[in-house]
Amino acid sequence: MPKQIQDRASGLDTNSETDQQTKGETTMIRTNKTALLSTTTRIAGTLALITGMFAANPAFADISNTATVNGSFGGNPVTATSSQVDVPVATPDHNLDIAKAVFAAATQTSGTNASATDGGDTIVYRYTVTNSGNITETNVVINDAGPTFDGVAGTGSFTSGPTEVLGGSGTAASLAPGQTVIFEATYTLSDADAYRGAAAADPANSVVNNATADSDTFTMLVAEQATATTGIVPVASLSLVKNYSFTLDGGTASSADVGDVIAYTYSVTNTGNVPVSNIYISDTHEAGDPGAATFDSSAFAGPLGTSIGEWNIAVTTPASFGANSDDGADGTYETIGVGSTVQFTYYHEVTQAEFDAQ
Repeated sequence: MPKQIQDRASGLDTNSETDQQTKGETTMIRTNKTALLSTTTRIAGTLALITGMFAANPAFADISNTATVNGSFGGNPVTATSSQVDVPVATPDHNLDIAKAVFAAATQTSGTNASATDGGDTIVYRYTVTNSGNITETNVVINDAGPTFDGVAGTGSFTSGPTEVLGGSGTAASLAPGQTVIFEATYTLSDADAYRGAAAADPANSVVNNATADSDTFTMLVAEQATATTGIVPVASLSLVKNYSFTLDGGTASSADVGDVIAYTYSVTNTGNVPVSNIYISDTHEAGDPGAATFDSSAFAGPLGTSIGEWNIAVTTPASFGANSDDGADGTYETIGVGSTVQFTYYHEVTQAEFDAQ
């Protein structure tokens, strides 16, 4: 029948089976026992073999195992002197490493402007977390406050994530030592984000994002955070809408006659994501005709006005980002901010030569 042997290392009683063979005055004893060590101990007249394993608990600084051997010879008890073995155990190490990358750079297709990055466009980030310790970590999460644009905190938001995606060797719920888990997040830009990034001194590296990873038992220091850097492509773009009206209509109503004064208007809008400077109008009438007239605002030295042969400039829509600026001295506008519309107006009197050329 199995006997109970107490293991002082584990504090548990384990079953053992003892086979005895007696020949003359020698007794052979074989014992199978759950223990930490594999040990062969020989005592005069008795051969005992003890084998076993004990799972190490990393919370222990070391494991102490004390063993005794009891037997009999000639009806008298034989007891071996106790021996103790201390097995060192590695110190528990909770640690995570994080690597972050831009999985998809800022788009130009999700926002309102298909030709430039603006509000509504997105950046996709990917985070790879590795358990570099020796303890399984549970419930791994990503901490990400969002990117900065030219040093200013973004005013957009994460519209998805960070959430776990396929591709890691472990999971966020249970990440064993050496395993990795992958997360992704999508950040949607605001108009201000796009402008600050594109108009920065170094637009290619203007978007900086930091992140850390934590678990139930580990909190990552800020100094250990991962950083991903990307940029916003600056796009300088203008649109032009031309129109006219009569300020003096002395002949046929709503038709040009000699002596009529036509106000040509040119509405210029900054449709890019950076301010545009030194804007002027060049308008050639009846191209290819030797008598064609060209209206060139850059050739107008000023002052601005509404008389015949003069140019006038007015802001009809203020800038969303980047201030408009103009000295008002000539027909060139110094700077148009993002989203702003500036209207140029030229006042022209219809001549007899123009009328005859029709």
